This record gives sequence, C-alpha cells and structure tokens, in this order.
Amino acid sequence: MIKTIKNYLLFLLLATCSVVFAQEEEKEIDTEIINVVKPYTPKVSDAFKIKENPTLTDSTTTKRKTVNYRIFSQPVASTFTPAKGKAEVIQKAPREKLYDTYIGFGLGNFNTAKLDFYTTQEIDRDTDLNISLKHHSSQGGIDNVILDDKFFDTDLGLKFSRNERDFSWEANGGLQHQLYNWYGLTIPTTFSDQQIAVIDPQQNFLSGFIGGEITFEDGIFKGVDLNVRRSWDSFDSRETHIVINPSIQFPIENELITATFTADYLTGAFDREYFNNVGLSYQYLKTGLSGGLTLLRDDVTLNLGAAVYYGFNAETEDGDVFIYPRVTASYRLVDEYVILFGGVEGDLVQNNYYKFYQDNRFVSPTLNVIPTDVKYDAYVGMKGKLSANVGYSVQGGFSVKNDHPFYVSNPANNLLNDQGYSYGNSFGVIYDNVKTLSFSGKLSYEISSDLSLSARATIYDYKTDNIDTAWNLPEVTANAMVDYQINKNWYLGGSIFYTGARQNNVFPIDPNRAATTLKSFFDINSYLGYRISEKFTIFMNINNLTNQNYQKWENYPVQGFQFLAGITYGFDLK
Repeated sequence: MIKTIKNYLLFLLLATCSVVFAQEEEKEIDTEIINVVKPYTPKVSDAFKIKENPTLTDSTTTKRKTVNYRIFSQPVASTFTPAKGKAEVIQKAPREKLYDTYIGFGLGNFNTAKLDFYTTQEIDRDTDLNISLKHHSSQGGIDNVILDDKFFDTDLGLKFSRNERDFSWEANGGLQHQLYNWYGLTIPTTFSDQQIAVIDPQQNFLSGFIGGEITFEDGIFKGVDLNVRRSWDSFDSRETHIVINPSIQFPIENELITATFTADYLTGAFDREYFNNVGLSYQYLKTGLSGGLTLLRDDVTLNLGAAVYYGFNAETEDGDVFIYPRVTASYRLVDEYVILFGGVEGDLVQNNYYKFYQDNRFVSPTLNVIPTDVKYDAYVGMKGKLSANVGYSVQGGFSVKNDHPFYVSNPANNLLNDQGYSYGNSFGVIYDNVKTLSFSGKLSYEISSDLSLSARATIYDYKTDNIDTAWNLPEVTANAMVDYQINKNWYLGGSIFYTGARQNNVFPIDPNRAATTLKSFFDINSYLGYRISEKFTIFMNINNLTNQNYQKWENYPVQGFQFLAGITYGFDLK
C-alpha cells in the first residue's frame, strides 16, 4: 500500500515538471489569420411542451380526513362608548337680500335733486316687466355766469320680456325730457344789459322710442331687432330714426357662419339754418349685409368677415356702395397671462341730432347732419394677468375716417337775435377727414373681494385734411377708480378723470383769428355709503372735489364743489 502511494506521488511530480519545462520552451506564439465566412448568429431553440403528465406510482396514498366543526358565537362584554363626531361649522357670509323694487332720492347744493327708481315684476314664470325712472336737476348758480344755467333731465323706461318654448321676445320703450340753457356768453360780454335781458337761452329736448327683439333657440334664423326713435325740441326740430336688423346663423362642418341684414333710415329737419331763415332737412337710407366666419381652436379665435352697405342721400338723390373689413383675432399665448388680440373693422356711421345733443348739450338746432365713413379702424394689443389679482391691457390703433364731425363755436348772428342760441353761445358741427393714431393702457388690481383699483390712459395723435386741428378733441385722457367695501355696512369709492388741452375755434374759420386753447383739467369724485338695514341705505356723493370751474366746452364753466346726500329704500311690491 505504501509502495503504491510512493509510485503515485513520483508520477505526479514528473508530470508537473514536464509541463513547466514545456511552458518555458514555448515563449513565442505564432500569429495566424482567421477568415470569418459569416457573422455569428445565435439562435434560440424552439421549446417543446411535454405532453406526458406525471403519474403517481406509490402503492399507498394519504387520504384527506373530513373535519366537522361548528362556531359558537359568544358576545363580549364592553363598557366602551365611542363619542359622537361633530361636523365643523363653516362660517358663511349672509346672503344679501335682493328686492324687486329700489328707490333712491338725494338733495345737494346748487339746489340739486336726484331720483332713481327701478322695479322688476315677475308676472308669471316666463314673463317679466321692468320699469325705470331717472331724474337729475339743478337750479344752477355757477359763478360769473350771466344767463340762466339750470338743467333738468328725466328718463322713463319700460321693458316687457317673455320666454316661449322655442323662442324669447321683448318689447321696450321710453320717454326722455331734457332742459338745458345756452348760458355760455363770452365774459366780458359785448352785449348790453337790454340785449341780455331779452335773451331766452332755454332749450327743451324731447325723445321717445319703441323697440323690441325676437330670439330663436333653434334653426338658421336667429332673430330680429327693431328700434324706432322720435326726437323733437322747442324750436320745431324733428327727427325720426328707424333701424331693423334680422340675422341668421348656421354651421358649416365645425365652423359657424353669421350674417346680419341692416336697414337704417334717418330723416329730420330744422326750422332754419344758422345764417338764414331757410329750412334745413336731411334724409338717409343705409342698407346692407354684414357677417363672417368664426373659427375656434384651442387657443385661437378668428373672425373673418366683411360688411357691404349702400348709402343713399334722398335729398340729393345720390348713392354709393361702401365695403368694410370685419376681421378680429385673439391668441392665448400663455394661458390667461398673455393674450394677443387685434382686428381691422370699418362701418358707415349714421350720425343724427339725438346723438349730437347727448354728446354736447349746447349745440344749436341748425346742424348739418351727414354720415361718417369709417374706412377702417385697425388695432393690435395684448391683455392678461400679471398675477392672480393684477390684470393689464395695452393697445395701439390707427383709424381713417371721412366726414368725421367736429364741434366748433357759432359766431354771434345779428340776424337771429331773437333766438337764444344766436349770441355766440352755441356750437355747430363741421366735417373733415381725419387719421388718428392712438395708444392706450389699462391696469386693474383686485386686492381682495372688497377692494379693487383700476386705471386707464389713452394718447391720441390727429391729422386732418382741411381744418387746422381736430377741434375740441383732447390729445390725452385718463381715469382711475377705486371701490372699497369696508365692512357689511360701510362702503366708499372714488374716481379721477383727466382730460387734456383742446383747441376750439369759431366757424366760419377766420385765419386772422387765433384759436382758443381750453386748459386740461382733473375731475375728482367720491362717494360714501352706510347700510342702516337690509332695506335702508344712506349715501353721500361729492363731485369736483377740488372745486375747479373748468370748461369742457368754451365759455361753459361747470359747477364747482358739488355735494349730494340721500337715502335708498329696497322693498318687494308683492
């Protein structure tokens, strides 16, 4: 045994030595070139499912034993009683009581009186009747004014509306009485006391209208609206204005087409022209079609349209066709923070005596009335939010208008000294073509639901064709407003209006006579109110807080510091 082990160890030693010597001799390995016929592509062999199931070959198998059991329910005695949860009560602001009828009345200096009345009555579930009455008057008292400067303005409105199964309709109407005085004599005046004593500067302007509209829920025909206004004054002036606008709307695939037909008829007459006793009349008819295609996408709204009108002057029997663009667009660039918008629009504007009188109460009833051709009004801007409670809007625009109206002073006319407006104390209207470049910006800040601020400013640059400047149009306007709900009872607010300098002249324009510059002015107003109860509120308004007798129109200073206090009462008629 031992001899065998020795022989085995000796053999192992000899084999190891031979391997070592062999490695020491093969110090260099020859290089060979191996040509690969094709790249190696490994493959996975298909798997074969074993079709045979294993079988149990044991001679004995263990059988499951059936276990029979029953559950005995035993109640567990417990003395624990859980405390009942109580929901947390959310403090709700009391809902403001809304009444169907409100009436307010106030008195102030300059013997000022103000009345506001409004009621809405539900006749049945589908029928409502609204009635409103507004009155504002003053007995005057402006410093350094020779003629009577009182005014009186009353407006009554009615509206009846009803909802039917497939459409809704409403009928409305109203009456308006305005009494104003041409008190704007030049100071110092060239008229004698005897001449001034016989001047009756009072003008009574009355207007009434009836109208209505029908709106259909389904179908191509969407509705029609009608308005008829009749105006007249104490100098035998008269005017009738009728406007009817039926409209249709229908989809094409996913887009919407709208179209509106317009028939606008205006006729009126004045007892005389300003420089002679010849009567003055006007009569215009505007008919046409406007409409377009509305495209709505995720962040883009695009309106592609146009308007085609035929304007006919019945006095001269002249007519012409007017074509205007109606294109607007908006693009939501960054959610609600940056929204780009722009457009190009035009229109044939039907000027009228009622519109001129509402804009300037001191026009004479001797006006030349013609329409204005707004070739186009192009604008582009950006609006949105700077933060959750700060909003903004900036805009630039350029417009081209033919026959734009401008107010100018009438000269004293000795031939018409029996008229209260013929002493150089009234305004006429002249027309010229004007190009207007404008820039505006607006900023609003809602500090909370109870306090909000807003401000807006606009700069204008005018270029006229024939007249020296855009008479009585300011180059800068601005305003700022604040509203503050102090608590459930107290509230206050205010506003500031700024109007830049304007130029005025007397027509006919005399090149040797210098134009008048009206100074810029601020008008600061404020209000304060206290709710005594759900029904009663007392209020106080202060206008022209800085007591400036500025002139919006030449020789027409306004009332200075104005104070008015009153009470409002809300109740239900039923």
